[in-house]
This record gives sequence, C-alpha cells and structure tokens, in this order.
Amino acid sequence: MERANIMFNRLAEYLPTAWGGSSDTLESKGNSASAKFSVRDVLEPVEQAVKNHPGVALAAAFCIGVTVAWWIKRR
Repeated sequence: MERANIMFNRLAEYLPTAWGGSSDTLESKGNSASAKFSVRDVLEPVEQAVKNHPGVALAAAFCIGVTVAWWIKRR
C-alpha cells in the first residue's frame, strides 16, 4: 500500500491567533479602526517561499546558524 506524500503542518494549529495587547485585535497606531493581525498571515508567505525555493531556505538557515554560533562562541 502506497502512502500519500502529504505533509501536515500541525504546529500552526497551536499558534496564537493574535499578537499584541488584546487577544482578538491589535490596534494600529494612527488609525481608529482596529486591524486583525494573524500569525498565519505572516507564516503563509514564508511557507510558500520555502516551498518554492528550498535550497535558498536551507542556505539561509545554515548561514544564520553559523552566525549565531560564532556570536555565542565570542561571548
């Protein structure tokens, strides 16, 4: 029996729905109307970029890891 090659993002289900002062909305400064700010709105473009360019994402993660390790080692 062949398994489907589907990857489920179970972590997104546990993320908070909003960041900021209140749990529902984040008031935008200079605007009287409240704007909803969802974590999924931020994560979806990042996930799409990683899906479209996995090599670049791996290289960026590697460079960030090396930089953080170098910075920690210097302390």
